[in-house]
Amino acid sequence: MAEESGGGSTRSRSNHQPETDDSLSLEGTAVAPLDRYFPSQPVPFLTLVVVVSAVAWSAGYALAPDKTRFLASPEWRFMPFYLAAHLVAVRLFVTTYSRNFRAGIRRLDVAPAAVTRGVRLVLGPVGVLLAALIASPLCYLDFQYMTGAESRYERMGPGNTVAAVDYLMWSTWCVEWLLNALIWLMLVVFLWKNTTLIASYPFRAPIEIVVQERHYRPFLRMSSQGATILLGFSAVTIFYLWYTGGEFTDYLGLGISVALLVVGFVPPWLMLRRKVTRAVEHETQALRVRLAGAIARDDKARASGTSLAMLEQRLDEALVIFRISYLEQLKLNLGGREAWAIVLRLLAPLLGAAWQLSQSLEATLGRLDGGWKSLKAMLARLLG
Repeated sequence: MAEESGGGSTRSRSNHQPETDDSLSLEGTAVAPLDRYFPSQPVPFLTLVVVVSAVAWSAGYALAPDKTRFLASPEWRFMPFYLAAHLVAVRLFVTTYSRNFRAGIRRLDVAPAAVTRGVRLVLGPVGVLLAALIASPLCYLDFQYMTGAESRYERMGPGNTVAAVDYLMWSTWCVEWLLNALIWLMLVVFLWKNTTLIASYPFRAPIEIVVQERHYRPFLRMSSQGATILLGFSAVTIFYLWYTGGEFTDYLGLGISVALLVVGFVPPWLMLRRKVTRAVEHETQALRVRLAGAIARDDKARASGTSLAMLEQRLDEALVIFRISYLEQLKLNLGGREAWAIVLRLLAPLLGAAWQLSQSLEATLGRLDGGWKSLKAMLARLLG
């Protein structure tokens, strides 16, 4: 049997087999900058993270004019852990999204060239430049926070002046914003790619197999597993906000990540539901036509009095009716489990950030106002 539905089409093949075409795989393909330069195995990667964080902290200690003040600084105490959390979060997002992307495209009837087109470009060196542009306003706001006269940041120079060690701290903030921007860019790129693929290409398997075996899940699992990563990262961020006092840009960064993760889930989810619904309706309509033909043949067999032909027609009718009923059930609750997983996992960071904000609401509003004024001043200089 070979059937195809229009619109969000789904194609069925009688010779359905698990897809094993290596040409569709992105294994070994760098889909993000860190894949090219960082170890892919967990132990070497975590070793590198520890070394990078330790070197950054040691450089700060070496540059600090007053070692006692440096060791007492909450920012410098927590800096190695926060930098490490950003590095690990980026690696986990890269691994999770690229792995699920590979699994998803193997379920679609898509040409290999269409799979990787644009992904490596945007998430390669071009992506680093785009991420740097995205992060630059936030780096500027943090620079204003570090050097501002009313800033709560404890500068290490004599008389609370900015010293070389403070510029190093600001540099680590910029690296963290760059890593955050890479995550945001990744979420946007995979949203664009997923919606394009879902809208343009049918599934390889019959619709019953697609829904029963959940061939659509990799596209939804990106966001649900990403929510788990974000849950862990947000726990570190909220502890950082509590321990150091934080800045409004930290809340802004967390909010952007949560918003993009939700946006990355909803459009593919709605598109998949519509795609499967249309395929089921198309298949059901074809079965109803087949049932009408079977009933007509049943009438002829009854007229001819052939009992064996009548039995065959009755069995065929029963099978068609069963398939229609089964297909109608397939449309229910597609992606519901993943949606609830995302909601539950994102409630924790949102509630935690809200609690932290409530503890210092007046000071936070003041920092928000100061940050907004700094951003407007920067935009005025750029546009003027």
